[in-house]
Amino acid sequence: MTINDITPPVINVPAPPPASADANCQAVIPDLTGDPHITDNCACDSSDTAEECLGHPHIAVTQSPAPGTVVGLGPHTLNLKHRPDWFLDPARYGGILVDIGAHQVDQFLAFTGAGDAEVIAATVRRHAEHPGLQVLGEMLLRTPDGRTGYARVDYFTPKGLGAWGDTRFAVTGTEGTLEARPLDDTLTLVDGDRIETMHCAGEPVTWPEMFVGGEMPVPQGHVFAVHDICLR
Repeated sequence: MTINDITPPVINVPAPPPASADANCQAVIPDLTGDPHITDNCACDSSDTAEECLGHPHIAVTQSPAPGTVVGLGPHTLNLKHRPDWFLDPARYGGILVDIGAHQVDQFLAFTGAGDAEVIAATVRRHAEHPGLQVLGEMLLRTPDGRTGYARVDYFTPKGLGAWGDTRFAVTGTEGTLEARPLDDTLTLVDGDRIETMHCAGEPVTWPEMFVGGEMPVPQGHVFAVHDICLR
């Protein structure tokens, strides 16, 4: 005999409290897991220890992003008054996808282990007063085996952030996700069992010493592949 539960749970979630941004335009996400009131005809509340709940599934409330996660905005600051004349000519500086997007292509090839990628689509937006200056760029990449990557780069970082940009690098796999955030040196891993945020500020950075010592942190072929993709 197969018994199907066709009665949906009843979920009452109050409006979340506002989160105030600090001087760096960042706000900490509060813990909201204790706010929802959830009932279900086939499951008990997570804190219910009554005898009739023994052996029955319990309701688990999770939150994503996790409580304490810092939310920020924007990847780069334009600082137009400090830019030289050639920065307003894409024929001379390469455009935003070459200037900034090279880092995203580098990361995509490094994490996928691919030696090349196809540019499926790309677009840019120009500055309203300086048409030669590109302020937004997007691109969609695909490796020969079908894995895809999306990158968005812009000069819309608000001055209040206090940094040149709040960059993010995210990986979505079949069994979990990973997000790296250089602004606060964190790495967040989510899989089928947990959400874990690792603070990496104390981890050693080895590539500068390698470079000064005459070593290449990445193969030359990788560097050529990155720039070839950007120039397409």
